[in-house]
Amino acid sequence: MVQNIDTPSTSPSTPGAAPRAPRRRRRDIQGLRALAVAAVVVEHVSGWPRGGFVGVDVFFVLSGFLITGLLVREHERTGRISMRGFYRRRVKRLLPSALVVLVVTLGAVAALLSTSRLLSSAVDAAWSAVFAANWHEAAQGTDYFAADGPVSPFRHFWSLSVEEQFYVVWPLVVLLVAAVSTRRLRGVLAVTLTVLCLGSFAWAVVQTAEAPVTAYYSTLTRAWELGAGALLAVTIGIWRAAPPAVGTILSWLGLVVVVASMLVIDEGWGFPGPWAVVPVLATAAVLAGGSVPGARSPVVLTNRVSGYLGDISYSLYLWHFPALVVIQAVAPGAIVAVYVASVGLAVVGHHLVEKPAMTSSWRLRRSRGERSRTPGRGREQRFAAVGALALVATAAVALAADNVRPLPAPPVIASGGQGSAAGGAQAGGEGPSGGAGDDVGASSGPALGPAGTALRERIVTALGATTWPELDPPADGVVPGGAHLPCGDIEELAPADQCAFGPSDAGTTVVLAGDSTAAHQLDSLVTLAEAPGSDLRVVARVGFACSFVDLAWDTDDTEACAAYRAATLETIEALRPDVLVVQNTYEPMPLAGEGRDATVGELVGGLERYLDLVEASAGQVVHLSPPPPGASIRECYRPGGSPVDCLTRVGGPWLERAAAIGALAEAREQPWIDARDLTCVDGVCPAFVGDSVVKIDYVHYSGPFAVDMAPALGERLAAAGVRGFGDAP
Repeated sequence: MVQNIDTPSTSPSTPGAAPRAPRRRRRDIQGLRALAVAAVVVEHVSGWPRGGFVGVDVFFVLSGFLITGLLVREHERTGRISMRGFYRRRVKRLLPSALVVLVVTLGAVAALLSTSRLLSSAVDAAWSAVFAANWHEAAQGTDYFAADGPVSPFRHFWSLSVEEQFYVVWPLVVLLVAAVSTRRLRGVLAVTLTVLCLGSFAWAVVQTAEAPVTAYYSTLTRAWELGAGALLAVTIGIWRAAPPAVGTILSWLGLVVVVASMLVIDEGWGFPGPWAVVPVLATAAVLAGGSVPGARSPVVLTNRVSGYLGDISYSLYLWHFPALVVIQAVAPGAIVAVYVASVGLAVVGHHLVEKPAMTSSWRLRRSRGERSRTPGRGREQRFAAVGALALVATAAVALAADNVRPLPAPPVIASGGQGSAAGGAQAGGEGPSGGAGDDVGASSGPALGPAGTALRERIVTALGATTWPELDPPADGVVPGGAHLPCGDIEELAPADQCAFGPSDAGTTVVLAGDSTAAHQLDSLVTLAEAPGSDLRVVARVGFACSFVDLAWDTDDTEACAAYRAATLETIEALRPDVLVVQNTYEPMPLAGEGRDATVGELVGGLERYLDLVEASAGQVVHLSPPPPGASIRECYRPGGSPVDCLTRVGGPWLERAAAIGALAEAREQPWIDARDLTCVDGVCPAFVGDSVVKIDYVHYSGPFAVDMAPALGERLAAAGVRGFGDAP
């Protein structure tokens, strides 16, 4: 989303330049801004229209068109381009509003959300402040762990970063071209832009197919969109010669296609390459049509409401996402409050921060006799007062509703025997082999031992809690993962002896294979292997985002993962372990080069192919399910909140994959261990058990809880007849 760049009629003159002739105000441009920001905001807040994100692409085209037009016209008028004046105008327009949003949002996060949320938001704010948020988001989006974290209130700054990087480079290119071709500036720029746009578009298509997350945020894959607007700006004379009827048709046709793009395109399409070309060309058509003298632009773009919404579009874009993230964290479902707060903050920000900064001279000293009063200040203050009134009203209603809202009640846990902690949600009953059947709700597992019973009692206590106990470490801080996570780094492999635990002469060798869920489970098996009197030797072969299946996931480490899996198979063949424990995520994972997630059948088939390969080498194969996904403590915890807000119920893809892999285990007469026995009761899962947070995010165990659950896990493995676990502590 672009800032509200000056339209031709309101652009300030370059210092020292001759006065320019007044230019007509492009009301259709303000209307396009209004349409684009409305689509983005509504899609973020309400999830509709599904293609609302193309509003960002509309703004990219507008940015390229307006900035290039300003630069070229300045050169044609004065024979030079003032880089100082250009960057000064950009700083005045961008920084004050952006910095206010960053500071105020961090203050709100500090007051209302957790310390860990504040720390992560502060890092995101730093990247946003230097306009490098898009590269930060690209790195976060391809990081398996970061993808499970809470949404940043500054995620939307990525598009501003793309544009600011464009503003740093493009004026220098224009200046260079102007220096070598003063008489044919527009022509040379047109050729230059054509080459750059074609190259950027081609790269967008390639990278969207190979690394879609990086492609979405990359400046290199988005440059052609800004370039398309720039190309239109330098060739605008061609369009001005068109008949008015052609301009009118272009404007209406472009508008219809832009709206259709917002309604039809979704994230599953190749974006930005190739499908961003549709809204980009449609936006260019609206701009070209509106440039034709005598053409009639669509009234939906030129009315006063659209004009004002276009005026505040930069502030609205800046404020809406922090308002959404913070309000939803405190009061989930408060959609109306998000809209009112977003618009109110935008109105206040536009009239009290954005416009005064734009019209200020930013001079430290005023000339003698110069009045300090900014023209129109009273009008701006009146508008800001309306926005402030909306904010106060929203806060008052929210406080009143909070005072009458009953405290969330803990779930009712069925009383009864010591069956499976998953209760009626048990993913299949265990047969003689200890496997799981096909029926997800068939029966309970084996009777719990002393450790399992004690763990279940702590889970029931946690489910009934309405206030947070003292946790170690506190839920308000950064909850650590396991102590042995370096064993999961597939690019910087830890030495083999650092990932083998327990007596070197142990009678039972256990290999743990799997992805990051297994890496976070590793501390449980290490605790059992290093317990006094243990006869277990545990060897870790776990890799982040590198499941033990014969499928390639679409990550930046696809090649490293393939090499790691091959080495894992070789290790199993060489060690010939007595027990192979397999634990993979049950979350949908994207297939490399497919642009879609693996189906359940493909996941099971990929696992079965690996099981066939290790069948002759592994004495016994055990399937250990990952924990059911749930609320992230980093997102659901807030000071003064209730742990009931962080309760989750098992469902969705996890159950489907649990049933399928359980059936595979039963067919091969291999034990399948249900993690719900260790984390949930009656299908309801708390965020903490005892004094430990269960997971650091949606799907990964915390280090302390992995250690706490070790005795109960040992009992479950022993009950399933797994070798070496009969004397588990």
